Amino acid sequence: MRKQQHNRTALQSQHIIADALVALLRRKPFPEITISELCREAAIGRKTFYRNFDEKEDVLDLILRELLEDYRRNLGQVPSGEELDLLFFLS
Repeated sequence: MRKQQHNRTALQSQHIIADALVALLRRKPFPEITISELCREAAIGRKTFYRNFDEKEDVLDLILRELLEDYRRNLGQVPSGEELDLLFFLS
């Protein structure tokens, strides 16, 4: 589960980690990516990763939720909250 963060530094860390995951996904499949590799790509320590996420799937969850939110905000309406969880099994 992604940890709910409200301070700017923590939110920046989450986005740095998410960007690193996207970069890694361009090079290899998700199941082959390790948390250690993700931390190296993001230039952060494992403590920072675990301060923000429990597992790498939580980073993917953040990316997908932000993409869906961008879509909803810019292109049209998509279901929100619980409906998204049911549709995409993101929880």
